[in-house]
Amino acid sequence: MNEQEKFQPQIESIETSKIPSKDKIPSKEEYLKQALENLQITSRTARGVVDVSASKDKNREMQDINEQEAANRATANFKEVIEQLYKQRNRQFENPEELQTFVEDIARHINKAITKEGILIRTHDSDKYPYTKVKDLPKEMRQFYEEFFVRLQNPTEDPEKLAGWVEYRINLTDHFFADGCSKTAKAISSWILMRYGHRLPQYRSREELYQHAPTQIRGTNPEVNQKEFELWMKYYKSLFKSPESEKTLEYTNGEEMLLALSPVFKRRYTHDGDLMLGCRYGCEFCYYRWISASKDYIGTGKLKRLATPEQMVEFLKNSKLFLPKDILILGARGDASMYPQEVIQFLSLLEKDPYFKENIILALHRGPASETMKKALLKYPNFRFGTTITPKAYELKWTKIKEEAQIAGLKRLLEAGIDPDRISIEIGPLNSENIDEGIKTLKQLEKMGFKNVMVRGVAFGTFGVDRDKELKKMVDLGFIDPSILESPEKHEYYVVKNFLTPDAYRKLQEIVPKMKIHRHTYTYYREVWGVPIALNRDNKVRISELTIHSEDKVRETVEKYGLKPEKVSKRDDHYFIELPSGQVATEDIAMTIGAELESAVIFNNYRRTASLEDVKFYQKHSLFYLDPYLKNK
Repeated sequence: MNEQEKFQPQIESIETSKIPSKDKIPSKEEYLKQALENLQITSRTARGVVDVSASKDKNREMQDINEQEAANRATANFKEVIEQLYKQRNRQFENPEELQTFVEDIARHINKAITKEGILIRTHDSDKYPYTKVKDLPKEMRQFYEEFFVRLQNPTEDPEKLAGWVEYRINLTDHFFADGCSKTAKAISSWILMRYGHRLPQYRSREELYQHAPTQIRGTNPEVNQKEFELWMKYYKSLFKSPESEKTLEYTNGEEMLLALSPVFKRRYTHDGDLMLGCRYGCEFCYYRWISASKDYIGTGKLKRLATPEQMVEFLKNSKLFLPKDILILGARGDASMYPQEVIQFLSLLEKDPYFKENIILALHRGPASETMKKALLKYPNFRFGTTITPKAYELKWTKIKEEAQIAGLKRLLEAGIDPDRISIEIGPLNSENIDEGIKTLKQLEKMGFKNVMVRGVAFGTFGVDRDKELKKMVDLGFIDPSILESPEKHEYYVVKNFLTPDAYRKLQEIVPKMKIHRHTYTYYREVWGVPIALNRDNKVRISELTIHSEDKVRETVEKYGLKPEKVSKRDDHYFIELPSGQVATEDIAMTIGAELESAVIFNNYRRTASLEDVKFYQKHSLFYLDPYLKNK
């Protein structure tokens, strides 16, 4: 049976969810917005990167333009094409040849003023990617358009399957055109979905997309080809978010809601943010495994898009809690190694914007330091690389990452001349199982020339899952000693947080006298990076220093964040702020005010973890810019 025969119309009912009811059909503006977001996420050209590495002859087919001009043309062409396709979403075709002309006209428009005049169909084989050989292209193109024509006439066709198949063929396998195959494939697949009134996919990252690309030329091994296509379709279908299913998720509190939906979900000494939620590694001790909003994305291979680089810039510039010298973490609830090119794109946007001239961006990268991260450190002075090394974790099956590979990655950064103080290293979590290996790692880092390192104890907590069950698993793994569970500290989330005795820290410091061990991140950020921090934590004075501001200055600062203090009292080492009944300062707000004043601020009404009502307060007063993310919440 040939490929066309396999896709002859079949008599079966189509799920009603495939064709949404009239009130669910996206508008032209919504289609255009999502299509352009997908372009920015997946297209290198639209991001200002002109890549001619697919074949040795590709460079001769391109116009002589700079990268910014290429990005502008790619975006403008794509926008015009989507608008044109929306108008023609109901177009019918008499035969496959007419359909082919239609698709090729779209490809010409996509490549207008990017490729040289007259360049359209690919004429060179790729040494890099498993594309159909040029000699076979005419036959494969004919088969593609014949099958495409038949499937367009099929009233029971699943639009997601058809759109995914078109993208797979035009871009990932046959790669029909000399350039712009990805953009053309997304334009045509968007046109298919618009014909059905179906929402568009929401791509999470270019890297994730190409992780699901085929590894062999289509037709060389039918069994492998079929499995690779099935893997692609499973991934492609995962890109269609279901608003109905998201609404059914019940959040324990506001912080968990922000963790699930917002580019930044909390503000402590840093802003904990991400472009993508998720991590392929899935370390056994990662506490995001135990939060209902994130557990499906940790160690599962799935990623959830939270913001594009452009959207993160917009979020920060419109969030009052983000101050001029603050640190933004990328990879706070996952791993920035999932989207390295988007980290670069984000840094490039910040470099061009004076608003961010003093902010530090810290990318948490669980795996070994990559070449991309090295280049970012060399190019962007405000960029920092952060990693956590858990001694013996690979041997104990706590993680898939070998610490030897992480150390080798750090050596490569140092050999490139990068200041070790721009590399944030946490050693931990440490417990009785791996403390000896932890000491060996500390000695090795000291020998390499590191002057500062953070050491962390055990942390464990849950939101929205069976806490006792998960805690028992950690005890059974030998990761948590039951004796430390008797700690008197209570926390809505943590059962155990950074548990390592002061005596243990003292002994570790004696072992590596040339390297300062930081028990808490705040001493590292303040002393090593010079970042202003709050002197309060958990509504207590953490660092005792004399107060220097007037009560009026403090009142004015507090009022900027939507609070209305009834009284401000200046004490020796802090300011006590009395709020009216019904008003509460969350830890996010208190830490921001403390950082802005570089003082300790204590409130009569305080809440450590933001509630759902607090999130509404954040949105109303633009403390976090949440309007695009909480529209229907």
